[in-house]
Amino acid sequence: TEVGVSSAFIMLVSHGFISSGLFVLCSISSELTATRNLSLMSGVCRAVPVLSFLGLVFIMSNLGVPPCPSFISEVLTVVAASSMGPYVFVMLAIYLVVSGVYSFSLYCQLTHGGQVGDWRMSFDMISLRDLMSLLLLFFPLVEV
Repeated sequence: TEVGVSSAFIMLVSHGFISSGLFVLCSISSELTATRNLSLMSGVCRAVPVLSFLGLVFIMSNLGVPPCPSFISEVLTVVAASSMGPYVFVMLAIYLVVSGVYSFSLYCQLTHGGQVGDWRMSFDMISLRDLMSLLLLFFPLVEV
């Protein structure tokens, strides 16, 4: 349907910004800690609060909370899928619960965990290039 196509287009655009932002955050975190092991990165965002805030924004955008474009896309997807029967709603509900639990557990581990690694960092260690990349990906997500 036309609603489904509109939903898919909005989802494609918002997913491009969200996934790019999450990849930039992962890159910054792995550069600062010199590891890619999530258990060793525990607490990295607590040391640099701007990473914690932007990580929360990108993860919440990935979940599709208002006022993010992915929220509009998810609502339109439910409207378009309403003609397909109850099984579609069950699959959508399972998807939303599993992705929500995964995203929040990832965020909690990275921000609220105790510092496990042997790294020291400050806001000054984030390059201007990385910060500008994150901010340029951040603004389209809060514009509706």
